[in-house]
Amino acid sequence: MLPFGLEARPAIFPSEPLPPPHTRLQLERPINISYTEFPPYTYTDSQGVAHGYFVDLIKQMLDQLQVNYRFAANPTPRIHYQLKSGELDVYLGPRGVPNLAKHTRMIPLPESFSIKLSLWRRPGTRNIPEVMALQGQNLAIINGFGYGGLITQLNNNDHGIHIIRASGHDTALKMLISRRVDYLLDYQRPVSIELKKHLNAELLHQPIQNIHVAFIVSRYVPHSKALYEALLRLVESHFSNTAIPAALNSPP
Repeated sequence: MLPFGLEARPAIFPSEPLPPPHTRLQLERPINISYTEFPPYTYTDSQGVAHGYFVDLIKQMLDQLQVNYRFAANPTPRIHYQLKSGELDVYLGPRGVPNLAKHTRMIPLPESFSIKLSLWRRPGTRNIPEVMALQGQNLAIINGFGYGGLITQLNNNDHGIHIIRASGHDTALKMLISRRVDYLLDYQRPVSIELKKHLNAELLHQPIQNIHVAFIVSRYVPHSKALYEALLRLVESHFSNTAIPAALNSPP
């Protein structure tokens, strides 16, 4: 579906008292949590430790529940399979995935956690509001990103867009600034971080997608309902002054 420096640092969320005893979980094993490698939102550092905005949030919440947990990064298809088979407790990812609806309980996070995808350009470059209208233009994208399904269309050779693939946010941004490409499809937060290294660069961006995220709990683990309810209460407590979407796929 967030910085997120690689070094340890104080929690970025306000501390809160432990929840009352009836909200704590009594588990026989650690909670298995998975995410995709999607820096700076969720990622594994060089020491093999999970980091990122979503990771920091759920760590703090599970610490309040006084439970053990472990993280693992996996490709999206693998995560979906694990949720459906009961091998995975929680997925940190986008909500509203159709083939997960009946298999999971979802706890939406506030709008401020949404992942915003934009089309970036230099001043003087024509504003094109839709990615697939970039026929004849050079577009930088980052290897391994699905772009909310847009990658399927971009991989179609009939679109007439000249695709240039980059290895990461920094390389893609340098391509745009140096005029090697005319447009860049990338997420707002990582580009904003990288732009701090290019103080003289001036870029414009057109919003393309707003990807809403959630804590996604498998229905097929023995403690599913208890975990869902405990996390839901903690999310509501954390963001008591923030509008939170109604929980999706709530248990009966």
